[in-house]
Amino acid sequence: MRLFIVGFMGAGKTTIGRRLAKKLKYKFIDLDELFEDKFHFSIANFFDRFGEDKFREFEHQILKQTITEHDDLILSTGGGTPCFYDNMDIMNENGLTLYIRMHEHSLKHRLLRSRRRRPVLPGLKEDEMEVFINKLMEFREPIYRQAKLTVKGEDLDIDEIVSLIQTEVSGI
Repeated sequence: MRLFIVGFMGAGKTTIGRRLAKKLKYKFIDLDELFEDKFHFSIANFFDRFGEDKFREFEHQILKQTITEHDDLILSTGGGTPCFYDNMDIMNENGLTLYIRMHEHSLKHRLLRSRRRRPVLPGLKEDEMEVFINKLMEFREPIYRQAKLTVKGEDLDIDEIVSLIQTEVSGI
């Protein structure tokens, strides 16, 4: 089984992915980390140097390559991954997709506290951050909702997610 975790930046995809992989005894890959390892650039620096279009092109290639190389896998995607190059369709065709949905206010608070530089958040102030998140979610939310499973990101329970996944996989 391949499980692809999607959602907005800061939703906790990597944290949940690691916990699920440990619980289910699957290999875990973070697509952003894989990109950085492969290209020896942080995503933020890659954006600065080559732009988002080139990043999305390479991200798409790495996603397809990862699918080809792994049958049993939990893959945490970047926040924008599902929104480009039909990546959401590719993930739905090649495994189970899980959307970690979070309220915009929760995302804003997490992103404001984040130590990681987010290339699509160019130093926004708190009031600007919420407007930016809402605008980006207008575009991304319909794509995220194409995931086969959706869970609320606030107060997640790993055992409940495991149960949802097992139910979906078994078809019960």
